[in-house]
Amino acid sequence: MTELAARAAVGFLRQIIAGRLDVVRGWLAPDVTIEDPRIGRVFASGIAKHLDTQHYWLASVGATVEPIGCTGESGRAVAEQILHLGFVTIHLAIATDEGPQGVRSIRLYQSNLPLAGQHAGARPPMLPARSFALHGAVGDHLGALAQGDLERALGAFEDDAIVVEPSGGAAMYSGLDEIRYYYSAILAQGGVPLEPCTVTDDGVGCAIEYNVHRWGPHSIPAQAGVMVYQRGLTGRIANLRMYDDIDAPLGRSAPPPAR
Repeated sequence: MTELAARAAVGFLRQIIAGRLDVVRGWLAPDVTIEDPRIGRVFASGIAKHLDTQHYWLASVGATVEPIGCTGESGRAVAEQILHLGFVTIHLAIATDEGPQGVRSIRLYQSNLPLAGQHAGARPPMLPARSFALHGAVGDHLGALAQGDLERALGAFEDDAIVVEPSGGAAMYSGLDEIRYYYSAILAQGGVPLEPCTVTDDGVGCAIEYNVHRWGPHSIPAQAGVMVYQRGLTGRIANLRMYDDIDAPLGRSAPPPAR
């Protein structure tokens, strides 16, 4: 894992909350951009004001950060965290790209549902789609989503796998029965093709930033997200966590079955 990219991804919010903004600025390249889901793209000239604003907001509500994990490869890192804001928790992922002069791009992914009770609206793609050769369970899962193939999608998971939706919390599905219930709703109208933009794979974890512009037969405004896969002992998917603010044409979430 590239050290600077990982340090920035893992420590970005923690250092902002603590008011150590000089540490954050020390990581950044002169031409850095920050993609914030609530604000949009922040260019280098606006970084100082953005960091100050975020510090005052997060510190004022007593925010804390709980780490989930970090996946890194070749100058990029994707850190997963839970941001606690009083009674609200936000599951988010922070992707960082490192350049010769420091971190040149920081991209935050999260759902707006826990904070505002609704999606924030279509979030434009941040990155261009690219072609990747994805093999094994990750490739099988993405291919199954694109084709709307429920059985193939389920075959990519370990028997005791866990799938976590972007809103986190109760939106979690454990075991193949619950995962079947979830994907039956997701794929009820057909495939949901995800166009990969980056792939960050350390052999165990695999983070894929993507764009999506179609849900079954419906065209939707192109939107950005990231999924993080964790492989199990068999190589199949043991854990899948999603971070986006996509509003499906007929609603995305399916409640977990009664236990």
